[in-house]
Amino acid sequence: MWILFKLIAIGLSALARIFSKQIFLSLSGKQESIVAGNKIYIIKHRSKSSVLATSFIVDLAFPAQFKLTNEVGSDSFFKNLGLAKEFQTGDPEFDDLIYIASDSKSFFRKLTGDPTLRKTILKFFVSDAIHLKSDGRQLILKLPGDCSQNQEIKNELIALKDSINRDRTLRVGFLDDPFVWKAFITETLVWSFFGYASAGFMEWSFNRQDYHLDGMYLFQQGIIFGLLCLVFFFLVVILVFRGSSRGHRIIIESALLIGLCMPIAGVNMLSDLNINLDSQPSIIVHGQIINKEKREHRSKNGRYYTYYLYFNFDGAPSGLNVPKCIQVDPDVFNSASQASIAKIEVGPGFMGHPWYRSFSFD
Repeated sequence: MWILFKLIAIGLSALARIFSKQIFLSLSGKQESIVAGNKIYIIKHRSKSSVLATSFIVDLAFPAQFKLTNEVGSDSFFKNLGLAKEFQTGDPEFDDLIYIASDSKSFFRKLTGDPTLRKTILKFFVSDAIHLKSDGRQLILKLPGDCSQNQEIKNELIALKDSINRDRTLRVGFLDDPFVWKAFITETLVWSFFGYASAGFMEWSFNRQDYHLDGMYLFQQGIIFGLLCLVFFFLVVILVFRGSSRGHRIIIESALLIGLCMPIAGVNMLSDLNINLDSQPSIIVHGQIINKEKREHRSKNGRYYTYYLYFNFDGAPSGLNVPKCIQVDPDVFNSASQASIAKIEVGPGFMGHPWYRSFSFD
């Protein structure tokens, strides 16, 4: 059941990442305003007592992605490392103030050849704009404070949208912005790993029983496996996005999420592969039950119980070190309530970690 739950978590995490923008817009309580026949969505980003920022959103018929922000120290740092390569328009005032996060050739041509467009964008950032971005379907301007009633901002945003939509040279081809597909695949994989690790952590929290004969050894090997996967994945991400103006931000996001979840995911992946791909015959172990124990535990959320069976193994197969105390689930514990002899089927494990395949009692 838990492997199914993990697969569902992977799928839901991927879908949540893909549709996160639509989910955010549907839940954000957006307002609508009409300017010169154009619909503008307005979202106020609030704290408990004030409006922190305002986002203006308009539809845009320009299927390419970009994000313009004030240039900060981290942008320069990654540019100096060679992990980010920013396009320069040749306009010193614009280039010094604004960081252009885009790999779209069409958008670069538009910025370079349209000084009026640069002047309009620059005006937003002189007014301390947080960002101006497009996801390929909408143009989004985010400004600090509550400026939802500022008609001049609305007019200039509509003018900016019309300027981009009018330009027939901005019809974008499939390979015009390869970053979009690389980022889509990478972020989907990263968030899928996060969902898988989260489901694995929940399994540890709620399903308190021994799966493997030597759970600590598997845990140690899983941590090492997870760290190796982390290093490999991180190196691949760096190679894929090296030289992109937006790549360093994907690298940072991937490093944070993968660094957080990969050690847990490594243990879970090693355990799941070891159990679910194991098709080898079972090793049969017979043992005498010498004690049964039900332990009560208290936590902030109430009380819970764990269940233990104690065995005396006589003539266990050589090389198979079966613990004399095994933590089992409630069903196995109840099945053993009147029994004195246990038959344990041990799977050798696809990855070489023996595990408890089944318990039966006489």
